[in-house]
Amino acid sequence: MKKMIWFFMVISCSFMSTAVIAGDCVCRVIGSGGADMGSYRECKNSISQCRSWCENTYNPGGVFRTAISYGSGSCPASCGNIYVRPHVEFSSGKEWNTCTKYKLAFQEDGNLVVYNGSGKAVWASNTEGKGGRILAMQSDGNLVIYTASYKPVWSSKTHGNYGSVLVVQDDGNVVIYDASDKPIWNTKTNGK
Repeated sequence: MKKMIWFFMVISCSFMSTAVIAGDCVCRVIGSGGADMGSYRECKNSISQCRSWCENTYNPGGVFRTAISYGSGSCPASCGNIYVRPHVEFSSGKEWNTCTKYKLAFQEDGNLVVYNGSGKAVWASNTEGKGGRILAMQSDGNLVIYTASYKPVWSSKTHGNYGSVLVVQDDGNVVIYDASDKPIWNTKTNGK
């Protein structure tokens, strides 16, 4: 498989023809152009084991989605938390939408904003007009907004936490988890 700048990985169940059973972990790899790169299924005991299996087995890099079912029935299509792995950069204008209608937007004005399902801003980095053009989830665990010349404008102040991931959760909270899945920063926007 050709390496791309980013991938979406959907761990989802609705594309499966059979009912989902407890512990099902289904990885669906979506390429940057939206092409279905394949679906993979294995039983795991937790969402963290499922995420780890998908990351390590199919090495998507960049951004991917996850969802896991613990009962009979189907998962919603493309539903689940959105994970941004370390050492990834995005230009302003990028948005991540959850299936619960929360949105993390790195706006053209350089502001990083969490919107709820009603479109109301519930958290912001307050960096509009400061020249922010690049959002970086760094390998050291720090989330940083940079100008085009890589001058920092804002950061989560979470450097020194190698292996951390940024997670846009379905509950509306945006969280950085360290390598042991401990939350080290969040927007405190769950349910707002």
